[in-house]
Amino acid sequence: MSNGASTPVCGSDGVTYSSQCQVISKQCQETPACFSARLTVRPGARPVCRSDGTYAPVQCHEETGYCWCVTPQGRPLPDTSVRNERPRCVKKPGPRSTASTRSGQRRRSPNWKQRRQYSSKHRNTCDRAEKSKFNGNLIENFKIEYRRTNISADGDKNVERVLSWKFVTLDKNEDGYLDRAEYKELRRLAKKAVRPKKCARTFARTCDLNRDLKLSRQEWGACLANDFTRKFKTWCTCILHHKGRISEVVPRPRR
Repeated sequence: MSNGASTPVCGSDGVTYSSQCQVISKQCQETPACFSARLTVRPGARPVCRSDGTYAPVQCHEETGYCWCVTPQGRPLPDTSVRNERPRCVKKPGPRSTASTRSGQRRRSPNWKQRRQYSSKHRNTCDRAEKSKFNGNLIENFKIEYRRTNISADGDKNVERVLSWKFVTLDKNEDGYLDRAEYKELRRLAKKAVRPKKCARTFARTCDLNRDLKLSRQEWGACLANDFTRKFKTWCTCILHHKGRISEVVPRPRR
């Protein structure tokens, strides 16, 4: 075989090659890639070629049943592989849509992102019914704390008294407002233990009506009242009428 490999070979193109290996190499260089692949790949995995030697748009693997789309040069297109069916390779998938998916699902609608964003926003929105439920659960926690202080045997039955007491315990500097540092721990506990959790996440922001990063007595009382919808709406009207100038209406209990 070594003698054959070194014996000059005359090719069909009229060129004399130094060995049979060079003849085969020359043939591979001139043969289109798809035709060359058919000569080297085992049956069942051989590519389908067009008459000009480029790859057919759909290629399949007989043993596994998978088919996919390819470029004319044979490069597979992403997210086009399907099993036991032929993918639709009419046009090249763009960056925002695919002709098919591995599970065979149809192309997504152009506005699917908008629908997903709306759905996500809706799930994270605390509506009135959920807000009332959150208020009730939070107040129950306040009542438990209130009873532990033994201020009054039945004082926890008066919700406004409990809310006023809780405000005083949080108002460390006694200025009549709860700043972010003063209600920070309450926010943390609410997020951890009070449901619905999405209402706990927006608790302070929804109560801070004038967006001054502080909660006044009125904002606190109106936002956490049992009849939240009516009282908070009344409070909104009041604060807009007075352009943010809030007067004290909730008496401050003595310590």
